[in-house]
Amino acid sequence: MFGVKKSKILPKLINSFLIILLVFLFTKISLFGKIFFQNTPLYDFDLYYTLIENIKSGINPYSPNLTFSLGPPLVFLYFFPFSFFELSIARILATTINITAGFFLCFLLAKKFNKEYLLTTFLILSILFFSSFLPRFSLGMGQPSILLTLLVTLVIVSKNSFWKGIILAGVASIKTIFIFPILSFVRNKKLILSFLLTIIFFVLLSLLFIKPDWYVYYFQTVFSKLNGSPMVSSELDYYNQSLKSTFFRLGIIDSYKYLFFPILTISSVIIAITGSFELSIIATLLLSPVSWQHYFTVLFPIFIVVGFTMKKNLKNMFLFALSFFLWFFEFPQLHTASTGLINGISASHFFISGLFLFYLIWTTKKK
Repeated sequence: MFGVKKSKILPKLINSFLIILLVFLFTKISLFGKIFFQNTPLYDFDLYYTLIENIKSGINPYSPNLTFSLGPPLVFLYFFPFSFFELSIARILATTINITAGFFLCFLLAKKFNKEYLLTTFLILSILFFSSFLPRFSLGMGQPSILLTLLVTLVIVSKNSFWKGIILAGVASIKTIFIFPILSFVRNKKLILSFLLTIIFFVLLSLLFIKPDWYVYYFQTVFSKLNGSPMVSSELDYYNQSLKSTFFRLGIIDSYKYLFFPILTISSVIIAITGSFELSIIATLLLSPVSWQHYFTVLFPIFIVVGFTMKKNLKNMFLFALSFFLWFFEFPQLHTASTGLINGISASHFFISGLFLFYLIWTTKKK
């Protein structure tokens, strides 16, 4: 009898400890303050908010003195509803949406992979997620990266092709680089159809406040330059974790124009053959000309999938731990570090993390 009571008490103690730890974490990183007392600027969100105000006044958001976003006009669709609120209220709403999305995606992953210990797994995943740098950075910038991560999680756990297509269209409408993952579902006609119809619907919806000429202007003046120009800073370009920026940091940027399309072709073939949505997400991040650090937040559910499903041998476990470590932390000293091979490799750690994760999934799929 004593053993039975003990087995019931121990999980409750563990869960109580995890809840206290989670509350302490939120207090430590001031997330409660971000929700209820949002008076601090959210740099990216505030810029989008201002651009929406300009759009309402008929000003082209891609004017040379305004442009800071590389996304097409469709990306403004997500930010448009916030413009009906005062900026301080809009910040609170955007932050609350992201934090709620973070908890929900952790719940979905816990339910999928460890339903027997649902609460404990949910709490552990929530602590891991919100203590890592990228989600906190996303919240501080006001980026919808955590919401995107929830949508990616929904695609992973959902079994309904129709809804998967709609959700994936939602992902692509917020960050259009994520159109590429549709390649992993190329054999799923129902999903492709729902994806295309939803994208068309979103584009038509955006025309309520976006002029069609701005779509043309974007593709003529912005999109066409993404792969053509170096688009790298004079320093380490630490914020950009794309293949292009990594080549720059390693001092081999001249070879990028020769290697990009072969790498893209090989990756596309691997994704089409394996049908792996997870691989397509990683490839999108690595191969996009611009892949800011906060984009890599979407790797969290993929880490959880790999952690629960990979073969637990020494090599895989080492690569997984190293990959997660490189994803989990940021090293602020790299922002001011000098250029050079060692610093170039160090400042590419999010890219390298994705590369290791891609390898782990690909070798599993190949077998």
